[in-house]
Amino acid sequence: MVVVKHATRKEGVAFLQGHSRSVSCVAVSHDCRMLASGQTNQLGVEAPVMLWDLEEACERVLQGGAGHGSLGPVHVLRQHLAGCRRCRSRGDDRSLATIGGRDDNSLVIWDTRTGNAICGVPAAPDTVLCVSWLKRNPHRLVTAGKYHVRVWHVDPSGPKIHPMDAKMGKMKRVVQCVDVSADDDYAMCGTQTGEVLQIGVNRDPILAYNDPDRMVPRLVNTSKDRFGKGVKSICVMPGASADGLDVVAAGAGDGTVAFMTADMRNFKRWTAQVFITCSVADIRVWDAAKRAELLRIQVPNLECKSSPRGGPAARSAFGPESGKLKFAIPDAHAEAVTALALCKEGGCVQTRSGAPWRLLTGGVGGRVRVWKITHSHQALLNSMKEHRSAVTCIRITTERDQCISSSKDGACLVWCLERYVRLTALFEPTLFNSVLYHPDSSQILTCGSNMKISYWEASSGDAIRVVKGGDGEMTALAISDNGKYFVSGSADKSVKLWDYDGGIFLAKGVAHSGTVSAATISPDQRTVVSVGHEGGIFVWPLPEEIASDM
Repeated sequence: MVVVKHATRKEGVAFLQGHSRSVSCVAVSHDCRMLASGQTNQLGVEAPVMLWDLEEACERVLQGGAGHGSLGPVHVLRQHLAGCRRCRSRGDDRSLATIGGRDDNSLVIWDTRTGNAICGVPAAPDTVLCVSWLKRNPHRLVTAGKYHVRVWHVDPSGPKIHPMDAKMGKMKRVVQCVDVSADDDYAMCGTQTGEVLQIGVNRDPILAYNDPDRMVPRLVNTSKDRFGKGVKSICVMPGASADGLDVVAAGAGDGTVAFMTADMRNFKRWTAQVFITCSVADIRVWDAAKRAELLRIQVPNLECKSSPRGGPAARSAFGPESGKLKFAIPDAHAEAVTALALCKEGGCVQTRSGAPWRLLTGGVGGRVRVWKITHSHQALLNSMKEHRSAVTCIRITTERDQCISSSKDGACLVWCLERYVRLTALFEPTLFNSVLYHPDSSQILTCGSNMKISYWEASSGDAIRVVKGGDGEMTALAISDNGKYFVSGSADKSVKLWDYDGGIFLAKGVAHSGTVSAATISPDQRTVVSVGHEGGIFVWPLPEEIASDM
């Protein structure tokens, strides 16, 4: 059953009754007067698509709805077998495109005024999952699915319909959703593996059989980031950016909503606020909004000491969604691994070997080691030994060409990740517990047992400023993406928010009953998560005026 209900009023509802099995897809016409819905069915059994008078259904909602009975379909479109996977109305609402289910896999174009099929053809050699009409050209549409994107030209006088496959190069992806730009120049596709693809959709009209193609659709761009559990929905919003460019909204299976311009720049992500904690017995994945545990990873005889931002790893790496073991590095250090950091793909350290990841580890013995991580193997690239005590923290610069390690020996060392040599050393009469780079890599922030937070010049290693952090040993640091604010944790059981440039204390959170061992700021810059020695996990909402400034 299809139900029409008012968006804000509680009373009033209209029931559109006619389907015999579960409704699989719906589409609303651009003038909001018509609604199309498809259904699933058993193998080999007809699965009708139904057209409804949405205007009349809305009138019934306003009149109280439930007392006026159900509303029947205007047209019943009978062509698909076993189910209809997608339906999409053309810009002028005179045609409707539908995609059959797995065992049908046909593309059918319908006349919405008469309910008759204009034409129907097999949609592709493999499964088709989505369809979208071009905005300005009423005779063209895009379909996509397993390992293909096709641009179709419909000749209603024939009627003829002709597909042209987009040239994807070596890119092989399963496309789950597609939308076309307002100027009909490109289509944005969301994939099962989490990328957003930009496809140029300009093509020739239907040519004679022996005429060569002059203009062929092709892959133009690919997003640099991937989204967990694939991109499920995508929408191109014309001219929505401040400079008048189209904005692409992508919704992923992990709850993330991302906004980017069509050239994949000015990327901004809203996250589902998932964070990771590690303790003696296990690694846990949490939903910050629901305060609920999502996943627990336990490995016998393994004590977890650290997990880097972006995914859990401690001599072993696990899938953050499934918790399955991805790889393990036996005997990564002679003693326990106490610090971890990850280099993402694309850093300058990757231009020499092409490895997708760099994993940096620090151990109790003071060694800092760099590992090459690929899908098939993990190899040690270099081992650097200058610390004389346990490494407590490792951070990498934004450019990914340098890193800094802090240690209980009273030194923080800056390392070159291309030549694997020490560049700078910071010394202070303290046991360093945490260190971080300012996002522009110009300064370094440290904290330790002397209860102070110190600012350093990154290039020379000179001390700039020292502020009192709290009434106990300083244990944790985290900084906002724009570098305006940072968070500290302390043995005095408090979490504090600071203005970076002024070194000014802004806010304090007191809830832990033990030493704060770690703190982090969420990717949407609105929440702080802290953990303590007592086993407590606390989620702190940042003040609205500060969150909006981040």
